[in-house]
Order: sequence, then structure tokens, then C-alpha cells
Amino acid sequence: MHNSTSAIDSGETLRRNSAYTVGLFTVLYMLMYVDRNIVNLLLESIKADLKLSDTMLALIAGFGFSFFHTVFGLPAARWADRSDRRIIITLSTALWSGMTLLCGFVQNGLQLALARIGVGIGEATTPVLHSILSDSSTKDSRARVMSILIMGSPLAALFCYPVIGWFETHHGWRSAFIVAGIPGLIAGAVVWFTFRDRAREAARNHVKGYERTAPPVREVLRFLRGQRTFLCTAAGYVISQIGIIGFTVWAPTYLRRVHEMSPSEVGISFGLITGIVGLLGALSGAVILERSNRYGDRWKLLWPALATFLAAPAILAATFFDSVWVTLGGMGMVAFMAAFKFGPVLAVNQSVVRPRMRALASSLQGFTASIVAIGGGPIIVGAISDALTPEFGADGLRYGVMCCAVFATAGSILLAYGSRFIEADIRLAEAVD
Repeated sequence: MHNSTSAIDSGETLRRNSAYTVGLFTVLYMLMYVDRNIVNLLLESIKADLKLSDTMLALIAGFGFSFFHTVFGLPAARWADRSDRRIIITLSTALWSGMTLLCGFVQNGLQLALARIGVGIGEATTPVLHSILSDSSTKDSRARVMSILIMGSPLAALFCYPVIGWFETHHGWRSAFIVAGIPGLIAGAVVWFTFRDRAREAARNHVKGYERTAPPVREVLRFLRGQRTFLCTAAGYVISQIGIIGFTVWAPTYLRRVHEMSPSEVGISFGLITGIVGLLGALSGAVILERSNRYGDRWKLLWPALATFLAAPAILAATFFDSVWVTLGGMGMVAFMAAFKFGPVLAVNQSVVRPRMRALASSLQGFTASIVAIGGGPIIVGAISDALTPEFGADGLRYGVMCCAVFATAGSILLAYGSRFIEADIRLAEAVD
């Protein structure tokens, strides 16, 4: 029996998003993004110091992270659907932050790869953030909430990349890793002492609309197999991310190798441009999707499909022209389109699954994205660069990055196709007893 003064007293209260939780998770996502991608800014210095090839760098930056990120993501998601999500977030934050800090003390490529594996394991719980925010929002507000969360990425580029570039220039790449790891350890403590999982409390207190227990994995997989929107969106997202991530990982190195910019110049210019336009992209995605609700749910995918399609010419512009300003402008446009589409796509896949399936569904999407996109995109670019550099010099990397446009185009087509089924799939997902 629960009295009326309980913090969990009505379904309406539960569905109202907590500004503090969204803000806290956005900061957490920002720090997570920094620790995941800091290695991209430091690749050229790491290459020179540890004497590694481009392909080996890609394995460390991409596949070494993504494989274990994926392997541990599925059990972590299942744990999140059944257990206390506050504990999961706290432990994982401490792990990926601590491992980032340890990257500053490695002495060879193997040690760096092992530390990056630790970062990947810690960040495997990203779907937990998605499931908590999805549980406390409606299908029409979910794109806005997810877009706010994704703003952590451009905020990281805007505020953290210049700092990382400065530390690398003045104190070396090792100090940059150490400085990047410390804030996450503090954030993990803040989560433990201040966060409250209201949606999970609602399930325990039998609030209408919230499933009390997580269904068996086999039932979840059977349900997802019938949701064509989920299948098309997950596939389109993964394919497009091969290009987006391959481009993003190598963009800082491209500026240094092709345009001969210093680490500090790369940190400031790349960070400011991608950060500012990324913020604009995330905000635009949230606003446009909210205003498009009146025209039907199909637009929840049609707009992200268009943004993904437009990323392809932006990639070509960034790599085809010799002007550094055109390159930076193209990189900014890619950041805008990526930030625009990410929140809405994530929101759609959370809207077409049932509440106690959301962490696992997000992890399954992340499973393929990590293995195929994070693991494959950088390797494709690095392998092309290694193959062409003996003949074309620095332009070998240019041609490798240019290939990323093909994947962005293919992914956009699948996203657009998935919009055909979204209305029926949302209705089925909302049919919770």
C-alpha cells in the first residue's frame, strides 16, 4: 500500500521527464564521448611514439574498442532490463573513466589496446541511458529527449577537444588521456548519490503502463523480428555509421597529415566547428521532429533519412577540395547531419519496442553498430590509406576517407524505407497490458 505523498504517485508524474536526469545524462554522455573518441585526436602522435601502422591504429581505435563494447553490451542490457540501473551506470562510468586514465601510462600498442578494451567494456552500458529516458517520455517527446542527450557529443567537441589539443601540444598525448579520465570518476559518484530511477520504481509499484518484469530473450527477439521499422532502421543506421564513424575517426588525422595542421590547431578548429554545428544539428533535429508530429509518424524517419543522405556530399566536399576551409566546412556539415539524425533514429527504435525490451533492443542495435560500423569503418579507411600511401603519399588517406560517402547514401535509403511501417509498429509496441 502506497500513500499519496509518495514520489511515485501517478502515471502522469512518471511520464514527465526529469530535467535533472536529462541534464545529468547529457553530461555523462559528453564525458563518455570524450573518452571514446579522444584516441582519434591523438592518433598521429601515438603512431609516431609507439611506431604503429594506420591499420593497427584503426584496430585499436575502432575494433579493439567495439568488439568488447559489443560482447559485454548484451548481458549489460539484460541486466539493466531486470535490475537496478543506478548501480550499472555508476560501475560502468568508473570503469571507462579509469581505463581512459590508464591509457596515459601505456608503453606499447598491446597495452593501449587492452586499455581501450576496458573503455569499451565500461561504455557497453550506453543503452541503459537510452532505456531510462525512453521509459519516462512519450513517443512524441522522445526525439526531443534523445536529441538533448546526443548534444553531449558536440558539447564534447566544443569544450573538450580544444583542451585535449592544448594538452597534447604542451604536455604530450599521455597527459591528454589522464586529464580526460578524471571527470568521469567524479561523474560516477554524482550518479550514485543523486540519481533516482523513477520509471523502475513505477514498475515495482504497479503503475499502469509499466511492465513489471522483463520478458524472456526469445520473446524479445521474436517481437523485434516482426517490427520491420526496427529492422530497417537498425540496418540503415549501422550502414550509414560505417561512413560517419570512418570519417569522424580519421578527420583529425586527415587535417594533420593532408593539411599539415598542428595538434592544437586541430583541437581548436575541429572541436569548435564540429561542436557548434553539432549542437545546431541536435537542436534542429529535436525541433523539426516535434513540429512534424502533426503530419504523422513517418516523418520521424524521413527527416533523419534526408539528413543521412546529405552527409554524403559533405564528406566528398571535405575530401575532394584542397582548401582547408572547405574541408572544415564539410566536416562541420557531416557533424550537423550526424547529430540531426542520431536522436530521432534512436527515439524511433525505442518507440517501436516495449518498455522492458528497450535496453536489450538498444544494445542489439549497438551490437551491430559496434562490430560493423565502429569496428569496420575506421579499418576500411585505414586499410585503403595503407594500400595507397606508397603511391599517392598523404592523398592515400584522402581517398580512403572519400569512400565513406557510399555508406552514408546506402544507409539513408534503408531509413526512408523503414518509415513505411512505423505507424503500425508503434501501435503494437504501445499495446502493453
